[in-house]
Amino acid sequence: MPQSVIDFWHWFWPIAPGICVCLLGAEALAITLIPVKALEERKWIKRAAIIVCFILAGGEIWMVKLDRKATDEQHKHDMQDIFDRFVKLDQDVLALHSNAPVTAATRSLPTDNLKRQAVDLSNEILSFLISREAPPGYGQGGYGEGPFGGKPTDTKDYDAQTMRSYFDAFQIRVNRMHDGLKKRGLTDPEFDTDYANTVNTYSIRTIAQRIAALAKRLPG
Repeated sequence: MPQSVIDFWHWFWPIAPGICVCLLGAEALAITLIPVKALEERKWIKRAAIIVCFILAGGEIWMVKLDRKATDEQHKHDMQDIFDRFVKLDQDVLALHSNAPVTAATRSLPTDNLKRQAVDLSNEILSFLISREAPPGYGQGGYGEGPFGGKPTDTKDYDAQTMRSYFDAFQIRVNRMHDGLKKRGLTDPEFDTDYANTVNTYSIRTIAQRIAALAKRLPG
């Protein structure tokens, strides 16, 4: 489909409900401007006006029905997206909580100990994810995409910024940790896959979880 047609449709659809009512009003006005004598002489005008009236009324009902259906579908999509984001947030919290025992056990180790560094890195990544899973005001205005408290939200841009922030803050440390664990003979297929191809927050969470799992296998 040509882009011009798509652009026109995106422009037209928000104002579609009500178009038929406007046309019906224009028809009613036009009828009043026609002289009574002309209407009496040309009876087909009345019949045509009645037919057009029913067509426009039916068209308005159809457009309102389509608009309501589209609104309901968008609402379901937005609510599902909100649910998915908070499911991921719950997964991050559970992963961080599961690190608590090994975190406590490594507090007595030196700060340069690999096991302690691995656990600390895993905790920091998970804490970062918890702070970034949902944009400010998400789910409170326009079902997630609208502004709330004067803060416009664009989830795609926000997620892209999350990935950039992760790479800036953690990529070098994750690289070093991956190499350090590998030298100790500790590898994990999931860790290797997501380490080599970190594409989203799911990959980031997997990296944090696998680092913690490998850390638990270290002595100390």
